[in-house]
Amino acid sequence: MVILTGLLIGKLLLGAGVGTAIVGAILYWDQVKEWLYDLVQKIEKIWKQIRNYIPHGAVVLGDKLVDGMIQIAHKLYYQEKGEWIEETTKRKVNAKEVPSRILKKIENNKGQADITENLEDELNLEIS
Repeated sequence: MVILTGLLIGKLLLGAGVGTAIVGAILYWDQVKEWLYDLVQKIEKIWKQIRNYIPHGAVVLGDKLVDGMIQIAHKLYYQEKGEWIEETTKRKVNAKEVPSRILKKIENNKGQADITENLEDELNLEIS
């Protein structure tokens, strides 16, 4: 009986901890996103520094894990005012996928140009 009571208390404490973590994540979602983004950036930086000293098989696995984390961190889904939001901040594309007027603008500015308005028009999106 004592063992069952101990297990029940353990499950209740675990449930309370998980519930608290979920509520905290919801209340502080913007800070959680920033923290995750910073964490992924730090992991990527550290990985680039140490990958040359690791056996090839582990490097391949590590590259896949780091790339996966970056993809996850740059594509977020959440609800805001009852609407589902997809937030995508980074995606690798082939130059053929970039509209020609945007590509020309970037090439004319030596690889750097603010193309936010062009992308909003091209994709019929509101970028905030």
